[in-house]
Amino acid sequence: MPLVGSSWKRIQPTVVDLDDKVKIVGRADVIFSGNWWLAWPLVLAGAIAWAEQASSGAASATGERGAASATGESGAASATGGRGAASATGERGAASATGGRGAASATGGRGIAAVTGDDSTVEAGPGGICAVTADEVTWIVHPEDVLIQRWQERKKWRHKLLTPRRGWKAGDRVLIKKGRVVRVTKAERRTG
Repeated sequence: MPLVGSSWKRIQPTVVDLDDKVKIVGRADVIFSGNWWLAWPLVLAGAIAWAEQASSGAASATGERGAASATGESGAASATGGRGAASATGERGAASATGGRGAASATGGRGIAAVTGDDSTVEAGPGGICAVTADEVTWIVHPEDVLIQRWQERKKWRHKLLTPRRGWKAGDRVLIKKGRVVRVTKAERRTG
């Protein structure tokens, strides 16, 4: 049934797939004429399919307080503005946050999360790596990940590799300044 203010009819054209585009061979009929929002019911299934396939690729947010998320395997997410957040939840994903007070989280197995701005937060999943080039960072611990931090002191580059210490549990927040543990805030444990 046509939508109010629009007209459409179904056709079966011959379509040739050219990888990055398609071409209609022969005569083509217009199947819709009207405002774009009235076409939405006709293209909704395709829009959903596109979003699902694109979500396993890459995401980027470049503005202040932006957020980027990649959920598929080997996905990548990047946030470059201050207070930006990047999250990659699939296996072997990568997330980076380059602005101050940013957050990067790669919670799938063997992922990497990187932050460069001070007062940032970083988290990786099992077998993952947290990479930090800021002087100060909060590490959300996973028992099977590691954190490497690099900073400059008296014109010389220093680094430290940290692994979870005895007593640290998943979700504990560890404040680290220039390779030294400053404070450990225990994660709230849910019961029952």
